[in-house]
Amino acid sequence: MKIRPATMADYRAFYDSDPPISMRALVGELDGEVVSIGGYYLQTDHAIAFTEIKEGRLSKRDVIRGGRAVMQFMEDFAGEIYARADEAKHGDTAVRHWGWEPVGDLWRRA
Repeated sequence: MKIRPATMADYRAFYDSDPPISMRALVGELDGEVVSIGGYYLQTDHAIAFTEIKEGRLSKRDVIRGGRAVMQFMEDFAGEIYARADEAKHGDTAVRHWGWEPVGDLWRRA
């Protein structure tokens, strides 16, 4: 899997629409197809992290590699970053693994 900065075309290819808000992200590309995307977008006084993976396309190793890349990518952001765990997929296991701490219904980058 190749990991690189996301472009507008990558977002459109992954979601089949334009992004609703300005964001910074990385994509995982496999055989020329964007199979994962992750990064953050800005709110008034903080950022919201997001990741999406096309199910069945990546090995566990690639998922972990991508997670590391996104976490490192967010290190340059000086403010607080929050995320929401997707209960239907992995629940809070992934956010706990990457060191996020619970804050109400959200998770904050520790």
